Amino acid sequence: VLRAWQLYGSEDPDRMLRICGLTSGGRSAAQRLVSQLGIAERVELLPWLSDEQFEAVFAGAAAILFPSDFEGFGLPAIEALRLGLPLVISPDPALLEVTGGHAIVTRDETPGALAAAIEQALKLTSEQLAAGTAHARTFTWERMAGQAREALVRSGAQPQRPASSR
Repeated sequence: VLRAWQLYGSEDPDRMLRICGLTSGGRSAAQRLVSQLGIAERVELLPWLSDEQFEAVFAGAAAILFPSDFEGFGLPAIEALRLGLPLVISPDPALLEVTGGHAIVTRDETPGALAAAIEQALKLTSEQLAAGTAHARTFTWERMAGQAREALVRSGAQPQRPASSR
């Protein structure tokens, strides 16, 4: 991501990259790379944030970069779509499924591919972003419960009584 930001940054030097959730060791390693790449004025390395702080940073972003190499579901991707934010993802199968074609997918994990995806994401139209928001709104707890129930009924699973706590 940092090497991609160096490449993308040459196109738009006013944008700031904020990376959230780094441990102190991860932040130290990233800071060394940021210094080596000469992008310190355009990168902010954040520690773990409170829910309120994270929400403010996330909702205030121009785009979300989520090039995960393994996802179980991809809740941050759905949240980005729900907020109408341009989203860049890796071609992880779970992310591809959950975003339903409403995210920009990197062609590979190279800095050049990620930089190109950032540029493409920031050119999405308001109509494209609205379609992503509509898609994200289909993910509800009610729908999830219904799908889980349907899968259990289809499988023939029998309801079981909870074990006594006595």
